[in-house]
Amino acid sequence: MRDHNGIQRILEAPFVPLGQWPTPISAISRSNGVDVLVKRDDLSGHGRGGVKTRKIEHLVGHMLEKGYGSLVTPVGNVTNLVHDILPVLRRFDIAWEIVVADVPPLPLDQRRRMFGGLGNNVRLIGPGHIEAAGALAGAYHRSRRAGRRPFFAPPSLAHPAAVIAAARGFLEMVGQVEAMGVPPLQTVFITAASGTAFAGFVLAENLLRLQGHRPIHVVGVQVYPGPARWWIHGLVRWTENHLSVSDRVPSGRIDLRTTRIYREFGRYPTDLVELCTSVKDETGLKLDPVFGGKTWSIMEFCLAQGRSNGSVLYWHCGYTPDWEVVPAAC
Repeated sequence: MRDHNGIQRILEAPFVPLGQWPTPISAISRSNGVDVLVKRDDLSGHGRGGVKTRKIEHLVGHMLEKGYGSLVTPVGNVTNLVHDILPVLRRFDIAWEIVVADVPPLPLDQRRRMFGGLGNNVRLIGPGHIEAAGALAGAYHRSRRAGRRPFFAPPSLAHPAAVIAAARGFLEMVGQVEAMGVPPLQTVFITAASGTAFAGFVLAENLLRLQGHRPIHVVGVQVYPGPARWWIHGLVRWTENHLSVSDRVPSGRIDLRTTRIYREFGRYPTDLVELCTSVKDETGLKLDPVFGGKTWSIMEFCLAQGRSNGSVLYWHCGYTPDWEVVPAAC
């Protein structure tokens, strides 16, 4: 028996209001013939902007509802998360222990300039997994000893609360596109770093499809090598269980693309910088080559392979100004 209440559970999930929703959708045309819609989550209106605003809203809402008093989570060197979440944690009297792994590797003095003003509970460590696990375990136990119930969030807040946040954004976007009077939405391209937003999109698309909505092809673009597919699959299943959704996303519908530009995390080829510059000069969109530029590149490649029968949308997850601290890959 099909469960038609999943969308309602997404819309009823706890959150704290931070962003300015709905973010707009722009129609973009390039001189090379690329015509796409762009969902402007870079204009979410909180901190540095981006889809992470949605994740923070729902993760903090979940923590408050469940009585957690401290957040423990790891991040890498190139991130907007730390800068955007700390003011929210302060606002709601939630303590934090954030571990910054040296990935991609940067000189220590540079890392201190980037994170040094954020306090002693933002800790810089090396790149190793063992050191990271030890630092996170220590942070978790320090929070417990301080009398705060700690909540551990995997990298990039990869938790069902954040997946639900992305799913809610997808539902928002579908309603906007339908009201625009453009050809039916055929494909959505989304950057997959931790895969949290991508997992939310395929979950929401499946729930819409079960209600009779026209199928939408969601394409995730992997921005660094690693076992992202099984991780995203796990996130989808974890969130389906969290929502008590019985009709599962078929595994074959998790379309994750990889190419030569997905090297070590944070690295990028120099021609990708040129593409980002070209897009900005023509459209005004600011893309960084560490994350969003890679997705835009794959989208343009796919569009060049064949004509689309409907609208194509690029989800602008945000702009990372720190990308220039990481040298381009050879």
